[in-house]
Amino acid sequence: MAPALLRILRHAAMHSPYYQDQDWAKHLRNNLLPNFSELPLTSKTALKSETTAFYSTYVPPSEGPVFDKYTSGSTGQPIMIKRTKTALGIQAKENARLQQGWGIEDQTGFINTISPSKGIPLGEVRRNKRHPNSWTIYSREPRPTIDLLLRTRCSYVSLYPSQAVSILELEPPLDFLRLISTYSEIIPPELPDLLAHLPDCLHFDAYGSVESGMMAGKCRDCGNYHIAHGHVIVEVLDENEKPAKPGTIGRVVVTPLYNLATPLVRYEIGDFAEVATDTNCHKARYALARIVGRERNLFTLPDGSRIVPRLDAKDVMALGVRQYKLLQKSLFEIDFIYVPSSPGVVLTEADVQPLIAHNISPLINAKPVQVIEIPKSASGKYLMHESLVSA
Repeated sequence: MAPALLRILRHAAMHSPYYQDQDWAKHLRNNLLPNFSELPLTSKTALKSETTAFYSTYVPPSEGPVFDKYTSGSTGQPIMIKRTKTALGIQAKENARLQQGWGIEDQTGFINTISPSKGIPLGEVRRNKRHPNSWTIYSREPRPTIDLLLRTRCSYVSLYPSQAVSILELEPPLDFLRLISTYSEIIPPELPDLLAHLPDCLHFDAYGSVESGMMAGKCRDCGNYHIAHGHVIVEVLDENEKPAKPGTIGRVVVTPLYNLATPLVRYEIGDFAEVATDTNCHKARYALARIVGRERNLFTLPDGSRIVPRLDAKDVMALGVRQYKLLQKSLFEIDFIYVPSSPGVVLTEADVQPLIAHNISPLINAKPVQVIEIPKSASGKYLMHESLVSA
């Protein structure tokens, strides 16, 4: 067993009220090493309902200050995770490692877009005094970010995928843009097509969470997501809690290796991912092909099977749709929620039914619902696929 893994398990067995009474923890305190792959999974429900039980009763002073970090609350309840300075520092090094090859060091400037915080006016722009031509804008709307980009001509911007789509759809003159970094949401199919209009602009996508930090990052060479193995163990498990085979989708389970303030052992983060089949990249032999998202992003078909709904972006755009969302209301009903590209576009069931029949199931009826803006979750995230059907 690797030293970092053994250390976090020993710490959880000694100092985590949630874990210390589990059988493996008792054995470990008696110097009997457990089989890691046989340890029980930790559910997100447990973390939400028993949060304080996960906080360590003791954190070594060598780990530095402890900081409180809150999850977005996209699942209905924000969770406070305690993170140590040491863990955050190791995570930062892993972030930098996964971003290598994307030319970050060559950029003319950087803009970070984040959601407005309490006490900070919507749309406020702040300059980072430590770095030249580096800015933070507290807005999710496209126009303020576009204006800041045009004013500063920063070649690097970090934002939600849905923000990137809303900006690029307006076709601003951003020929100076060289790198877009996205995080937190599933990549919508419109984004690659829109980025094709900026051939000199690269797209880096990061996969992570507040509970674990960054878990994987997109590789420029192979396009897969490489694991941040320097500070987390990431497993993708099938329905039998065995490693998912390449090309299949499974549940993401993560074990942060260095956060002694809130140790999490084999934590089911609530996401699904597809294991990559092409593992010939010189940078990593194991990777994720794509991040599917949470369980509510999976649709249940009438026969009981579950899929990731995918429509061809070009087919959707051909209908005069600027942005869309699929909402499964029952086994036989899907709302095709859309924002038209022009006021004259009004879709009928006859327009959208072929898309659903061909790409999802001919047994499911599609209902077009026109809106001015696609609704977002309470945390501000854009859910392109959402199912209200229980598995």
